[in-house]
This record gives sequence, structure tokens and C-alpha cells, in this order.
Amino acid sequence: MWLVAAFAGALALAWVVVAPEGWRQGTSVPLLIDVLVVGMCVSGWLVHRRLSGSWLRERNVANSIEQEVGMAPGVLRGSLELARALPPGVSSGLADQAAQDALGQLGGEHRDLAGRMTREVGRWMRRGGLSLTVMMPLVAVLTFAAPGRSLMAWAGLARPFELMAGPTLPALVVTPGTVEVLRGSDVTMEVSAPGRTTVTVHWQAAGDVALRETIDLDGDRGTFILQSVTARTEYWVQAPDGAMSPRYELQPVDPLLVSDLIVRVAFPPYTGRSPEEYGVVVPPLEVPVGSVFSFEGRASRPLLSAGLERFEAEVEAVDAQTTEAPVEAAEFSVNGRGFEGQWMPRLSGLYEWRFVGIEGEPAEILPPSLGLTMVPDSDPSISVLLPGQDTLLPVSLRQPLILEASDDYGLDHLALVVYRVTAFGDRMTPVEQPMTVGGTRGALLRPVIDLTSWELLPGDTIRYFVRAVDNAPIPNVSETREYVLRPPTAADLRREAQERLDDAARGVEQLANRAEERAAETEELERELSSQLDPQSRDPRDETEDRLDFDQQEEIREALEAQAELLAAIDSLEMEMAELNRDLEATGLADPELQEEIRELQRLMDELAPESLEERLSELTERVDEMNATDADQALEELAADQEALRDRLQEAIEQFEQAALEQDFRATAAEAEELAQQEQALADAMKEGDSPEMRAEQQEALEARAQDLNESLDSLQERLAEAGEEQAREAVEQAQNQGQQAQQSMSEAAQQARNGEPQEASETAQQAAEAMRQMSQQLQQGQRQMAQQDMEAAREALEQTATDALSLAREQSALQDRMRGATPEELANMRSDEAALLQGARNMADNLSAETAGDQGSNEVAAQVGRAMEAMQEALDALESQRGDAPAPESAAEEAVAALNQAAVMAASAAKAPGEGPQGQSGDQVTEQLQEIAQQQGAVNQRTGQITPMNLGQQARSNQLQEAASGQQRIAEQLGQLADRPPDQAQPLGDLEALAQEAQALAERLAGESLDVETLQRQERLFHRLLDAGRSLEKDEFSDERESTAPGEFERNDVEALSSDDLGGLRFQLPPTEELQRLSPAQRQMVLEYFERLNRAERRDGPRGTIR
Repeated sequence: MWLVAAFAGALALAWVVVAPEGWRQGTSVPLLIDVLVVGMCVSGWLVHRRLSGSWLRERNVANSIEQEVGMAPGVLRGSLELARALPPGVSSGLADQAAQDALGQLGGEHRDLAGRMTREVGRWMRRGGLSLTVMMPLVAVLTFAAPGRSLMAWAGLARPFELMAGPTLPALVVTPGTVEVLRGSDVTMEVSAPGRTTVTVHWQAAGDVALRETIDLDGDRGTFILQSVTARTEYWVQAPDGAMSPRYELQPVDPLLVSDLIVRVAFPPYTGRSPEEYGVVVPPLEVPVGSVFSFEGRASRPLLSAGLERFEAEVEAVDAQTTEAPVEAAEFSVNGRGFEGQWMPRLSGLYEWRFVGIEGEPAEILPPSLGLTMVPDSDPSISVLLPGQDTLLPVSLRQPLILEASDDYGLDHLALVVYRVTAFGDRMTPVEQPMTVGGTRGALLRPVIDLTSWELLPGDTIRYFVRAVDNAPIPNVSETREYVLRPPTAADLRREAQERLDDAARGVEQLANRAEERAAETEELERELSSQLDPQSRDPRDETEDRLDFDQQEEIREALEAQAELLAAIDSLEMEMAELNRDLEATGLADPELQEEIRELQRLMDELAPESLEERLSELTERVDEMNATDADQALEELAADQEALRDRLQEAIEQFEQAALEQDFRATAAEAEELAQQEQALADAMKEGDSPEMRAEQQEALEARAQDLNESLDSLQERLAEAGEEQAREAVEQAQNQGQQAQQSMSEAAQQARNGEPQEASETAQQAAEAMRQMSQQLQQGQRQMAQQDMEAAREALEQTATDALSLAREQSALQDRMRGATPEELANMRSDEAALLQGARNMADNLSAETAGDQGSNEVAAQVGRAMEAMQEALDALESQRGDAPAPESAAEEAVAALNQAAVMAASAAKAPGEGPQGQSGDQVTEQLQEIAQQQGAVNQRTGQITPMNLGQQARSNQLQEAASGQQRIAEQLGQLADRPPDQAQPLGDLEALAQEAQALAERLAGESLDVETLQRQERLFHRLLDAGRSLEKDEFSDERESTAPGEFERNDVEALSSDDLGGLRFQLPPTEELQRLSPAQRQMVLEYFERLNRAERRDGPRGTIR
């Protein structure tokens, strides 16, 4: 049992010590276990043998039995010895008897006779059984728990000597072997040693001692880093089993790197950028497309190839793996260690440098990647700042533009493209106006679209756009959207004239405020100088007190310059009025009343800023440095007086400007109402035919919107009339507004009925709207006539009162003159109060006349005559106050005053017969007015025919409108025929009236025949302008070719002065110097030149200015 238990223990021990994968080859553990088992067996046999020889000896057994049975010691042993051989002298019987006695004492069971020895054997037997009982289940459990392991463990016990044989291990594998490495770099060695757990690395650098280091392997592999290899190094690896790798060498070499690099960038010529140069480190670059890169450099070792590459990730469809493929590359030419090349990149991105040595090794150290952003030449930017939207053409038919253009590198030129679309939808040939800007990157141009020579017809529209072209080799072109310019209708022109008059009125008000401020400043400055001249405060011995210091001179100079600026602003306002009058004359839509009002406003502004006053201010400004305190005080006193007078005149001018704007507002509103009534009537006729209901509804809504705008204009007109105190006119406008609101309601209903497919009802409702608008127009015209009549009546009464007052003052002045003759000095001194009272009466008379009259030519001439009378009366008053010997006699001045007052009375009485018309003109004035009126009628007919085509009227509606236009054209032909039959001795206009009448008759026949085409519109427009030219030809002074002689009268001899620049035709306003003009853009130069041309042309046309007395 003990042997079986020992064998089971050996099996369990083998299971425990065996590796999971089994016994390793070369192990001696199975042999040791086997030796242990055999040793245990041999030991047990030897122990058993020894114990059998000693423990089981006869003496030991006999002693045990004797003890067990209680025999005397030695009895049983002696009996046994006697039984085997009796000694000599011993009785055999006794010996037998002794033996019998001993057997008798051994009478028990034989198995119990051993006694003590039996118990010891039982104890050993029990222990062996227990060991066997423990070990056998353990072996069984191990066998069932891991049968494979058990089999491998116990099989190894059966072949211990086979396992002890050494294994055949693979050779050591060491990388990288013999190689060249970068000098100073670390080298990582990898060792593959299957079947080993550790290896030893040996290395020895040239000139150094050999070194070694043992490393542990992980999975038969290990790594070792040999740091900073700077010299040739030999290395090898040795395994514990004695295996050794070959000896390898590490040969240090210098790395392949770029030691010198120059990158040059040449930009396209059109960019104007200078070439740039960079070194090894090139910053991220933004370069225009077309730039050329030049590369030049050297490497540390000979090169096989060099270049730049840009990679882009690609995804393969087979296994969805991402790879990088070059999408653009630049190859350089190499020559030994040098390289160079040129390259024009196409794509933006990050470009990697590529340098390969002659042995195919890549460069270890590369320059930083080259980041490029390719900037394509952008399209130029162009925008129209003014007007920047679709709008109406100005009255002058000259549309100023403000263009802003820019480009990233430079603009070559701009082009303004303008073309006309006729009322019939025909697109005329575009006209292109190039504008060279000289390659600048940004430009602000101010061209003008001049359409004065285009002969625009009613219904035409102007379209324009601006094209910008840059200076690239392949030019980029940008264009603005198309803008629309609509030629203004008659109502638009009248409304614009009203707005310009309103602006002028506001300008005059601002000038009046400025004049008041300047007057207050001048008075303050004059008081300061007066205090300096006060005899009580000045030292008569100090002559320096009469001098002006620098600050005082500057203050006086600023006051004079401020007054000059004010006069320049007045002159500018006068030019605006002249330009407005020219624009209205060019369009032919100016009413004679409006033209006369504008001329009067021009004359008023001319009187406010006479040239003599400007010359005096200029002279005073030049003499400021030479003035003393007394001269400066006198100059400031005169300047303050002039400023106060100018302020008063400006205050009076505000009323005249506001009155002119009010009357023009009335005329424009009435014209809009009449035009809207005509269009509503045409639409009502078109709705009756039932065609295109949706379009008719939209047209009706558009007319309703215009009616709403007209209603707002009526609100504004009512406010202005209320402020002006024109109550009757305001009531007429209120009644007209009620009619307009009824028309708006009818228009809304007509639009809805047209959309609902009720053409007959829509036509009737539109007819009601047209009738309401017609009544509205008539009420406005009636209110305008009433206001004009009231103004004329007020002017007539004022003129009559002026004539009466002038006669009364003349009688009193004549009586005072009679008293002056032969009067003593004391009596003359007492007459000063009487003369002053007469002068104040004349001033009151002039103020009343100015307040009650509208400022027409007749009232202005009367006011001028009253002014001459006041001057004479002032001279008489001055003569009465100064009774020196060299003073003029007051009687002569009084006589001049009486004559001037009588003449003023005559002129006022004459003007009162027909106020607003001025004195009777020459023989051609009546013809001029008739031709102007006919031209106005022709313009209205043209406007009416121009509206027919854009409205897309039906056949019957178109026929009705053409018949009405034909009737108007027929009336014009009849009126021209009557003028052509005038006697030949009367003034004749420019042109053949008979031919004009025939042309009007031919047009009437074409319209009656419903022939409306481009030719008809052109002929109407030409007839309109011929009528304007014929009327203007009679506005000039008439003269006779017949020579007449007259007797010379008295005349005054004067010295003949040298001719001035004005007399010689020189320019009053000289152009700026050439160098200053060159600094301006072409468009700006053109505007400056045109501005100075207008200034000089206006000066030559208006002639020398008058003076303020």
C-alpha cells in the first residue's frame, strides 16, 4: 500500500509541476520524479529488509511473546534453542518438558501471540491504507479535471530520458543588421530568440571597450536601443544556450538635408506687385493665379530627385482604405547636390518637399511645408451710388451719376452703356461711353448721361448699366443691373419745378438767418472798435492805440470773408434759378407765368448781390492790413448797414420765393389731376371691351395709387394755402379733394369688378372715377384762377394806392421846395423835420408796395422809381443838415425828388391797369404768347398720344383716344393757320408758320386715321420743338434795318477808360491751374470745366450787374 500510495503521489506531483503546454524539452523533472519513486521503493525494500533482520529476529519475537503471555523472560527463547540443539550435559527430556510447558503457556490465538509487534504492524498497515485512500482520489480528480495535462504529465514520467535531451532552438535573428545610420541618431535593435527568455547584447564602438547588456524577452522578442551612434560600432547577440548571432556593423553617415534654399515668387505683371524672395522658411503665401515660383538650393548629399508634392486623400472602393495620392507636383532638375526649377501652381493647399538621395533614401530633415492659397483674379466691383435706383429723368434731361468701382489689382476702364426702349417696345442701338481709369484699384466717377439730343418721345424709357473691366491678361468683366430712367411727364416736370422752388425758398431762408448772424457779429465787432476809439478811454498821446492788432485784423478779415461767402451763396442761388428756367424752356412745359416768376426771382437775387458790392468787399479785404482803428470802424459800420439791408431784402425775398413755389404747387397739382383724369378715361374705355381683365385691374390699381399720392399732395397744398391766408383757394382745394376721394373709391371698386370678370360694371365705375377726376381738375384750375385774380386785384389796388400816395408826396415835396427858395439858414434848418417826414412817407409807400405786389416786372419798376425818389429826398435832407458853402443846394435835390415821385405815380397808374403784365411790349409779344400757348397745347397732345401705347388699350379704346388726340391736333393746326394769315408788316417768328400749320394738319389726319407709330411720335415731337423755337425768336428785342437820324441832345463828357477783361471777352471766372486739373479724374475734370463754363456763360448772358443804392 505504501508503494501504491507513493506511486500515486508521484503522479500528482508530476501534474503539479508540469507546464500547461506540457513538459519542455530538456527538463529533468520527470526523471527526478521517477528517481524519487524508485528511490522510495528501494528505500522501502532496504528498510523492510533491515527491519526483517533485526525487528523480526527470534529473540525480539520471543521477548514479545513472552511479554504477551506473561512468561518469564528467556523461557520461550531457551525452549526454542534447546529444541534446535541440546547443549552438552542437558537432558533432552527436560528440554522437551520445558518445551511442552512453554507451549502450554502459548495456548491462545496465534495471531495474538506476537503482542506488541502485532500492534505495530497493524498501525503501519493502517497508515499506508490512509495514504492510499488520500492519493488515489486525488489522482482521479486531477485526471478528470485536466485530462490533457494529466496525460502529458504522466507520459513524461514514462519517458524521462527523452525529455532530458536538449531542444533544437532556432537561430537568433537580429535587425537591422549591418546598415548606415544617421550620425548621432539612436539605433533600435530588435532580437528574435525563440525558446529563450533572455539574451545578451554585445557592442563595441571603434576605439572604445566592448560593452554588454542582458535584456529580457517578451514572447521570444526583445528590443534594445543603442544611443547616439557617432562612430563605427560592432554589435552581436548571445543567448544563454550558447547561440550567437553574426557580428554586425553600424556605419554612421551624415543625414540628407537641404542646406540652402531660395524661393522666388514672380507675380503676374497686371498685379503691379514686385517679386518676392524667401529663404528656407517660407510663410504661408496668398498669391494670385499665374504667379511663377523659382527654386534654387543645395543638399548635404548628392540627390537623385527633388520636388514639391501636394497629396489628397483617396478612398479605395474595394476595402474602403484611405490612401494619399499626389494631385499636383513640381519636379526640379538636380545636379549633384544642387537643384533648381520653376513652377506655376494651380491649386491651393499644403505642399510637401521631396528630396531623394542617390541611394533612394529620403531626406531626413525637410524644410517646412509650403502653404499656398491661390487667389484667382476677382471680378471688379461696380456700383451706382447715385441715383442707385430706377428714377425719373431730371428736367434738364441730364442725369448725373456717381459710380464706385474697385478691383483687387487694377481697373482698365469702365463703360457706361445707355439705350432707349421706345413706347412700342423697340430696343434702340446702345450707346457706350468708355471711361479710362488708368489701372487704379479704386475709382469714384461722376459721369453725366446727357439726353438732350436724343429727341425722346412720350412713352420712351432709358435703360443703362455700367460695365467694369480689369487689367488682367484675360479681363474680368462685371456689370451692374440695368437701371431705368423714365422721361418725366408734364406733371412730373411741374412737380420738380415746384420742389426746386421750395428748395430755393429754404435756401433763401437759410441765407437770411446767416445774414442776421453775420450782422450781429459785425455789430459786436464794431462796438468793440468803437470803445477803443472813445475819447474818454484813450490816451491822446498814445498813437499806438489807433492801430489794429493781429487778432483784430483777423476778426475783420473773417467778417468780410463771411459776407463775401454770403454773397457767393446768393449768386449760386441765382444761377440755380437761371438753370431751372433754361431747363423749363428746353422741355417746353414751362407756363409763361412760371417763367416770368423765375425771371423776377433772378432779378431779385441779382439786386441782392451786385458786383459792385463784391468788388468793395474784395477791396476792403485787401486793405485790412493797412487799416487803422478809425478806418476799420467806418468799414465795419458800412458792412453792418449792408448786412442789415441784405437781411431785410432776404426776408422780403422769402415771401416771393414761397409765393412762387405755392403757385407752382397749385399748377402742378392741377396738371396731375388732369393727366390722371385722361388716363382713367382711357382705362374706362378699355375695360368696356372686356379684354385682359387682370391687366386692367393692375392698371386700375396703379392709377388708384397715383390718386392716393395726389390726395397727399392736396393735403400739403391746403396747409400751404392756409399759411398764406388764401382761404378761398384752400376751400376750392378742399372741394377738389373730396372729388378725388370719391374717384379713389370708384377706382377701387372698378379694380375689384375687373378681377371678378365684370367688364361692363368695371367700365361704368371707372367712368365715374374719370368724371370725378375731371371735376377735381376743373375745381383746382378754378381755385388757381381765383387766387391769381385775388393777387392781381391786390396788386392793382396797391399800385393805385402807390400812384395816389406818390402824387400826394410830390405835391408836398413841391410845396416844400417852394418854401426852400429864398429861405434863411434858420428856416432851412427848420425844414429838416418836414423833409424827414416826407422821406419816411416814401419808405412806408415802398414797404406797402413790396408787401402787396407779387414782384412782377411792372411793380418792380415802380419800386425802383420810388427808390430813386427816396435817394433824391435823402440828398435834400442831407443838404438841409449841412449848410456849408460847398454843399449842394437843397432846392435841386427837392426838384429831382418831385420829378421822381411824379414819374413813380405815372408808372404805378400805368401798371395798375394790367398788373402782372408789366409795360406794353412790342408788336411781337402777342404772337410770342400765342406761340407759347400753342406749344403748350402741342406738348399736351404729345403726352396724350405717348400714353396710348404703354397702356395696351383695346381697339375701340385706342380709337377713341386717337380721335381725341386728332381733335386737339386739329385745333393746333387751325390756330397756326390763323397766325400764318397775319399781315406781313407785323413781327414774324423764326420759321414758316404756314409750314407749321400744314405739318400740324398732316399729323391730325394721321391720328384721325388711327395711324400711331414711331414716325408719328417723332413728327409730333419735332413740331413741338419748332413751335418752341418760333416763340423764342420773338422774345429778343426787335430792330429795324431802316436808318434814322436824330438831333444830338445834351450829354456828359467822361474820360475814356481802358477796356476791361469783360470788355475784351475775357473770362471773369478763370479756370483752375492745369496741374490741379491733372490731379482730378477725367470725370471730375469734365464736371469742373462744365461748371466754370456755365458760370462764364451766365455772366456773358446776363451782362453787368446793377448796384444797390
